Amino acid sequence: MSDTTGHENAPGTQGATPVPPRAPGTPPEKTPASTGPADDSGRVAAWRLLAGNPGGVVSREQILARLPGNPTTNHAADVAVARLRESFGDRAIVQTVVKRGYRLRVPAT
Repeated sequence: MSDTTGHENAPGTQGATPVPPRAPGTPPEKTPASTGPADDSGRVAAWRLLAGNPGGVVSREQILARLPGNPTTNHAADVAVARLRESFGDRAIVQTVVKRGYRLRVPAT
């Protein structure tokens, strides 16, 4: 199928802007650090775990098990939590529990 410019589109991309091919040996264009929904998936996975266990400790291993792409290092869990904290605008909402993981701060009842 072709769009209004006569370019062929892949199925399901009707109306999408075609991307010109890169010349061999040219580096890809740089993209912003946050690229949208795919970038958010780790943050959302961490949020779901923490929100499902308010006040309880969630280990890095538990977070890693839920992250997309099957990461193998604790750094991936740390990054997901860091992005979650940034999205709240208050780093203290997610507390680090030394040698154990993370905990969602909940008000005392």
